[in-house]
Amino acid sequence: MDNYYNSPELARALKQHHSTDCVGTLKLNRKNVPKEVKEKKLKKGEIIARHSGPVTVLKWCRQKNVTFVSTYHNEETRRVTKRGKETVKPLCAIDYNYGMGGVDLKDQLLHMFLVERKRTTKWYIKLFKRLLNATVLNSLIIFRQATGTSIEQLSYRIQLVEGLFTKYARTGGERNIQGRRASDNTVPRLQERHFIRKLAPKSEKSKPQRRCVVCSKHGKKKTSVYCCQECDVGLCLEECFELYHTKLNY
Repeated sequence: MDNYYNSPELARALKQHHSTDCVGTLKLNRKNVPKEVKEKKLKKGEIIARHSGPVTVLKWCRQKNVTFVSTYHNEETRRVTKRGKETVKPLCAIDYNYGMGGVDLKDQLLHMFLVERKRTTKWYIKLFKRLLNATVLNSLIIFRQATGTSIEQLSYRIQLVEGLFTKYARTGGERNIQGRRASDNTVPRLQERHFIRKLAPKSEKSKPQRRCVVCSKHGKKKTSVYCCQECDVGLCLEECFELYHTKLNY
């Protein structure tokens, strides 16, 4: 458990009321942390621990002080060899690092593909996006194990999105989807993938503009700095781009 959430009271409640053991790092400013653990100055390699029923609070100095709370461990230590160097570590630190290794790896794999970057005041939306993103990562791991391939995460996500669009985007037979009929599929601008782009500066104009084809059809003389490169037409950013690529009679 992370020190942001952890406390001796939480560890005790999990053990007594839910029969669940836990181990995690602990902030020294939490309530009910023993005074001796807070104030004791340790040298490198030293350990101090205090117990209260099933709860153990332990402070260990490696390069700097690290404090743990556990309902499963005591101050027992174990010799560990890493990179040819032998060190003595508390058993709770070893188990904590083993458990947190998977969490850290998950966070590292998700870091470049975060879908919850946008700030929002609704916490449940952010939680849903995080769980959805973790689900995609889990599906990637299962896919790799099932197929024996080592597909990159970006390629997998692209294939997943394309597969979902292929399977579900055109279901519904003859019903209209955003004013679009099945017969409209012969129009390239309604079925291909198009992306809006800003008009590139020209030698004579630093900010070139083109007349919006949707606005022009409705009798509006409106220009835009955006266009669709595939269709080679000017389009407004707000609604016209969507209308032009989803409705036959825009």
